[in-house]
Amino acid sequence: STAMSEMKWSPKMEALAQKHYTPEQLQEIRARPFTAEDQARVSAAWAQVFADIDALGSNPDPTTPQALDIGRRAQALIAEFTQGDPAMFKAAGAMNREAMTDPELAKQLPGAAHWQFMGKVFEVLKANG
Repeated sequence: STAMSEMKWSPKMEALAQKHYTPEQLQEIRARPFTAEDQARVSAAWAQVFADIDALGSNPDPTTPQALDIGRRAQALIAEFTQGDPAMFKAAGAMNREAMTDPELAKQLPGAAHWQFMGKVFEVLKANG
């Protein structure tokens, strides 16, 4: 198995990581076993989440069973990365939001509309318990 430290961020993403994560959080992230297969699995899972959002149409309803299923899958991927740590969740979200404000980085990330929709779905999931 390969440590996540062998997974390289671009210099701009590394700078954002340094800004948003504590040194301890970065150390913990980089110490995790994370293989090329893990990276492929997670990337494919996120690609499917975003494709499934697109398949819902131009003005999707966040309360449909399909939307809630997408939200649950996204939450599982986020939980896998954050390992249930609220501080890690907050840092990851802040880093993602800032990355989306950089035109160069934004091209490498899913669109803001995907994240806005997922935020609505997450609110529905939270309200439903």
